[in-house]
Formats: sequence, structure tokens, C-alpha cells
Amino acid sequence: MKIIHLKHNKIDFEKYDKTLIECKWSRIYAMSWYLDIVSPNWELICTEDYNIVMPLPKKKKFAIPYLIQPMFCQQLGVFAKNQIQESQIRYFYKKLPYFYAVLQGNSFDSIIFGKENLKPNYFIDSKNFDKQQKLYSKNTIRNLKKAESSENKIHNIGSLEFIQFITREASSIYNEKMQSLLKNIVEKALNLDFGKIIASKIDNELNAVVFILDFNNRIYYLAPASSKKGKENQSMAFIVNYLIKQAVENNKILDFEGSSLVGVERFYKSFGADCEYYGIWKKVL
Repeated sequence: MKIIHLKHNKIDFEKYDKTLIECKWSRIYAMSWYLDIVSPNWELICTEDYNIVMPLPKKKKFAIPYLIQPMFCQQLGVFAKNQIQESQIRYFYKKLPYFYAVLQGNSFDSIIFGKENLKPNYFIDSKNFDKQQKLYSKNTIRNLKKAESSENKIHNIGSLEFIQFITREASSIYNEKMQSLLKNIVEKALNLDFGKIIASKIDNELNAVVFILDFNNRIYYLAPASSKKGKENQSMAFIVNYLIKQAVENNKILDFEGSSLVGVERFYKSFGADCEYYGIWKKVL
């Protein structure tokens, strides 16, 4: 198997994206339009026919190139049109260029990583909404009753209202650099019809928001935020319950994008989420 290394201006983006679209374990973060936003100088190692690809998020410091996982980009790694062997995955990782790399793979190529290099990702893959609700924790059931009694209502909102809410209510989580990057992702995804902004309002007042990405069979729960009133009235739990229902009805996986943070992990597990793992690859020479 011959692997070639392509600089950004030498990549055939049509062939590359076609592989991502056909890959059974594809991730939207690896699509060319997404990488162009979060890692503008990304490169690629791939087979000559593009049947197996691995995007490389490259940066430079003091003119020295290195690979580092971008923000809002949980999983990259190796992707392929067809099933591939563990040995092929290992071969790609060993062929990573440059002297320094810290990369996050995906849940499929995690088979090559030891337990000490794995991170959890929670998701819901259910065919029956009523059965899924029976897996909710007692606390989540109480929170949803509170949300309903508070008269939360689901709305779709635009990017401007979303970013204004993030700036006002969640600047401690999303700094200015993250907000700027998020704005670019949101606007591009909405333009390509890969994204939506789901919000909860009480008496027409915005209390919680989340930007979701929708690609292949997966819905990504990206950039949630709540106001103080939203937290008091369980607006985010209300949104998550809605998203689970939408995912089930459309035969899609709801991907929570993490997390190993105890409080966040508890929140996802309280909806009956399952856990998969992705690996962290570190190369320092």
C-alpha cells in the first residue's frame, strides 16, 4: 500500500469528500469545507486512489510545521470507502509527517490505541423514543417535568441571534477566538444545509441554544449554552429530549461530543446515552 502526502493546494477535494461521504464511520469534522475553517492549511496523506484518507491539521510555530487538533473538531483520524484492517490504520498513523503531532482519532480507528490513550464520547442510537425515555434517570424525568411546567418552547433561530446569546451568556466558556471560529462554522454549515440552531424560549425569551450539525447518519450536539433562567427552568434538558426524539424519528445517531468532565458526562448518561471511545495520538521526536 503506497501512501502519498499532499499539501493543501494539491488535494483533489472532490475525491476526498466523496470518500468521507461513503465512509461508514465518517465524521463531519473531516469534510473539506469544515477543515478549511478550523485548519486552513490542512494537508492529507492518502492512498493514490483516495480510497483511504487521513487529514492532517497542520500549523506552524517559528516556521516549524506540526500537527494539532483544531477547536470544534473532536474526531479526525483514518477514513475509508470500504472496511479496512487494523494493520492499515497503524500504517497510516506511523506515516504521519512532521516531528510533533497531537491528534484525536475516531471511534473506528480507536482499535489501535491503548486504554490510557482513549477518551469517552457519549451518543444515543435508538430506534424507539418511548424505550429510550425509560432509560432516563429519575432526576432527568423530574427536570423535564419542570421544563414542561415552565412552558419551554422549541424554536429555530438564526446565526446572529445565536452568536449574540453565546457572547452574552457563555463568554466564560467560549472566548472571543472560539466565538469567531464558531460563527464561521455556523454560517457555512447553515449555507450548505448541514446545520441548524435549536433554541428554547419561555414567553418568547431565549433561554438555551445549541448548534447541531447533521451529516450522513449522525447529528452532532455542538456548542450548547444556557442563560441563568434557562438553567433554572431546565431548558437544555428540554432541548436534548427534543433532539433525541428527532434523531430516533430520522434513524440517526445523536452524538454528544464527549465528555470526560464529570458533570457533563453525568448529564449525557442521564438520558441513557451509550459510550464509545476515540484515541489520542501523540508523536514527539
